Amino acid sequence: MNDAGRDLVGQLPAAALRRYCDPAGFQFASTAELPDPEHVLGQERAIAAIEFGADMGRDGYNLFVLGQTAAGKHNLVQHFLSERAAKEKPPSDWVYVNNFAQPHKPKAIELPTGRGAQFRDAMALMIDELRTAIPAIFDSEEYRARR
Repeated sequence: MNDAGRDLVGQLPAAALRRYCDPAGFQFASTAELPDPEHVLGQERAIAAIEFGADMGRDGYNLFVLGQTAAGKHNLVQHFLSERAAKEKPPSDWVYVNNFAQPHKPKAIELPTGRGAQFRDAMALMIDELRTAIPAIFDSEEYRARR
């Protein structure tokens, strides 16, 4: 800055470097007492972009969030998408089973929400039972008599 500009600015007293806020003007002792805000303040464009990305109803679309490190980008997106997902109907479960006719093309089965894990557990139990039952059949007297 040249000398002419310095004269226009003037000196700033130390007391003016900080803005004082009288705590008596607030009706709470700590901000921990305040409810969480319903919206993220000052991030309207970011929220609109996240909504736009989340509204893409097809596979192959992603959100790319760019900004300063430790600016809360991940938390913002996570919070927004979690709230949105809580309002939507949960998606179906999908399981893929062996296609014995074409092993390179597994068969997809759509199940009601939450039933995929039950199906997995039932299949694991069946496999354990078959590991015991099949050898027992071949060791049985009835099988030996037929042989």
